[in-house]
Amino acid sequence: MRELTPDDARYAVLGGGVLACGGGGWKHHGELMGHLATELNKPLLAQVDELPEDSYVATVTAIGAPAAKNWEIRPVDYVHALQELIKVADVPIAAVMTAQNGYSTTLNGWIQSSVLGVKVLDTAGDVRAHPTGKLGGLGLGEREGYESIQVVSGGNRALHGHFLSVNKGNLNTVDDVLRDISVRTGGFIASARNPVELQWVKDNGAHGSISLALDLGREMEAAQPQGATRSSRPSPTGSVRRWSTRGRSVSRSPRSPRGLGPRHLPGG
Repeated sequence: MRELTPDDARYAVLGGGVLACGGGGWKHHGELMGHLATELNKPLLAQVDELPEDSYVATVTAIGAPAAKNWEIRPVDYVHALQELIKVADVPIAAVMTAQNGYSTTLNGWIQSSVLGVKVLDTAGDVRAHPTGKLGGLGLGEREGYESIQVVSGGNRALHGHFLSVNKGNLNTVDDVLRDISVRTGGFIASARNPVELQWVKDNGAHGSISLALDLGREMEAAQPQGATRSSRPSPTGSVRRWSTRGRSVSRSPRSPRGLGPRHLPGG
């Protein structure tokens, strides 16, 4: 395990934004969450083999539409959603993981680690960003007998007040319901969901995804004084432009039977 630092937060935003292939939240939100998490305390990044075998892992993220004009998410919403999930799940949630990489989603779980002491797993449901909770869901939508538990907390206070919802049922059905909730509460809402056995995550997660983003972001930042040839900022169409580090490369790649490795990522 290792402590995540303010430097890591910068790298996560840069590298995560590229690996997302155009999605995964907003740069300013990632910078806010990373700064707050690493200044408040020291979130811990853990590998899957560093947790007790009887651990459970929950996915933490936000649900909604990136184009929404009235979205509001407060850092406390992420913490509150996980607190409520821990109450209702009644299983030992020792770590949290993100569903995907992205400008802000690579930092999912960091604030929860700082406040609640859970570990941030160096694993994602998917290396790149995706539009629904069914993707990056570790195959739980097809797992026979699995009951999804998903909690959302937050919303635009001025328009809708604070909204809290605890939902149980088929993962695909619950995902559809929560997407509707996100629209009705301003466009985006914090979520903690799908506690599952560590072994299932070992078998189905995209391991090393966070470290991959950190390594990539570090290389990008190192290249900037020399003049990176392109920017990692999203283009007006939402795609991610190509960039160059003048010969530098990142060799680490996620390991997963279901997750996507770099060779699967489409060009920007």
